[in-house]
Amino acid sequence: MQKPTLPIPSTSNDSGGGRSRATAPTSGGFAGRYEIVSRLGVGGMAEVVLARDRALGRLVALKLLAPGLAGDPSFVERFRREATAIASLNHPGVVVIYDHGVADGQPYIAMEYVAGRTLKQVIADSAPLAPGDAIAYACQVLDGLAAAHAVGIVHRDIKPQNLIVRDDGTLKVADFGVARSVDETVLTQLGSVIGTADYISPEQARGEIATPPSDLYSVGVVLFEMLTGTLPFTGELSVAVANQHISTPAPSLQEANPAVPAALASVVAQALAKARSRRFDSAAAMKAALEAARAEAAFPPRAAPTARLPATAVMTQVLPPAPRTAARKARRLPSRGVLVVALAVAALLVGLAFALTTRGGGEARSVGLPRVVGLPVASAVSALRTRGFVVRTLAAEHANEAPGTVAAVRPNTASADFGSTIAVVPSSGPSRIAIPPVAGFSQEAAVAALERLGLDVRPQTAFGPTPSGTAIGTTPPAGTAVPPRSSVALTISAGPAPVSPAKPVPPGKAKGPKGNGRGKGHEKQKEKRAGGP
Repeated sequence: MQKPTLPIPSTSNDSGGGRSRATAPTSGGFAGRYEIVSRLGVGGMAEVVLARDRALGRLVALKLLAPGLAGDPSFVERFRREATAIASLNHPGVVVIYDHGVADGQPYIAMEYVAGRTLKQVIADSAPLAPGDAIAYACQVLDGLAAAHAVGIVHRDIKPQNLIVRDDGTLKVADFGVARSVDETVLTQLGSVIGTADYISPEQARGEIATPPSDLYSVGVVLFEMLTGTLPFTGELSVAVANQHISTPAPSLQEANPAVPAALASVVAQALAKARSRRFDSAAAMKAALEAARAEAAFPPRAAPTARLPATAVMTQVLPPAPRTAARKARRLPSRGVLVVALAVAALLVGLAFALTTRGGGEARSVGLPRVVGLPVASAVSALRTRGFVVRTLAAEHANEAPGTVAAVRPNTASADFGSTIAVVPSSGPSRIAIPPVAGFSQEAAVAALERLGLDVRPQTAFGPTPSGTAIGTTPPAGTAVPPRSSVALTISAGPAPVSPAKPVPPGKAKGPKGNGRGKGHEKQKEKRAGGP
């Protein structure tokens, strides 16, 4: 008997027309606990729906393996393996996996529902992004990848569609190698190619195993797209695009967008190197290079387009005279008294507008900037707009302020011209560091690796299976994201635990000869009773 189709309400964003839906039991909710709300998206490998977790009373994103793949053991195992691996990650920049399993033959993953837009949508609406915004987004992606790479997980499919941007500017990395189209998984006959052709690394296009530098190449492609609004390589067929990644040099970023500083263009060029050895050694190294490029160039906030000015903005405009038509000529002209009153009111309004927007000499009126650092972003935006400023929210950056509050404003001055643009930088919280794996390192190497990241290392010894003087592990364990200068306990092996030797048997307690079990003591007592010595 065929399983019933999952009842998913239609939504305006439903782009899955013509594709088969995932199937699952309908009675009692999916997997006995999830109530389907709406479809979020459909891909070649999986369908994602918004669901309500009845057990915990929260919304989740439910990923369902496509029916055509649910019977393929290799896809089912990849689905399960990815869910298990990502569930072990604990990083604010990575979408959280709550649950995974199989319900009535339907593999599924229940994950954190992140309200927001994909970075692809941000690029479509705003590209080219200001260099500062592109760097801020890329650094958040690299933070999440650093945590994954630290525990041996390679994403393999970094692209803007898998990067979710919240309204406060924070970004989360999703879909670790799970959401990929079936026609994008076999691009050559050299091996099983994992990834999306537009963002795939050369080695993945050749069918080789993906490694952390493969993810960094994809981040380079995403940066190129953010800064130019176009992809470095395009083509009608996925195979053609993949071949360009293998053999065609990346185009000049500065030729595509002369506004990109040379230091930033150099970082993107290194990330797009064909050979892995020529790219950055780690996500942390690439992030450091981006932050250095940001520090080297002063990125002014990009002016907000007038079409998106908030409703509270006050603007004056001179309109051209309307053409005189026969209908207007036929109208009766107002009386002279009405005209005098109307002209007086108009003059008064013009004078007020002029007084608000100018002062002696025609200079723009300066308005004091309210102190908004540390306030919730919505409250800060409201306070700034009330003063007559146009407000633009930038991508979130790491700061000591709580996530969702304002980390900084740009320009950081005491006052600014009335009607000018003020950029608000949300905080994503303090920067967090993924503890690297150091098991098997010598004590000196392990301490150096941890201290290089600014961690407070506290060695301790314990018996263990590793050779004496080598690291057993850390507490918290490798892959855990911790604030800078956090204390990390480093356990150093003292070698295998010693084996206690067998205790010697005290004299006189040895067992007697077999037979009657009587020893020498019994013989002496017998001699005394017989009158012997």
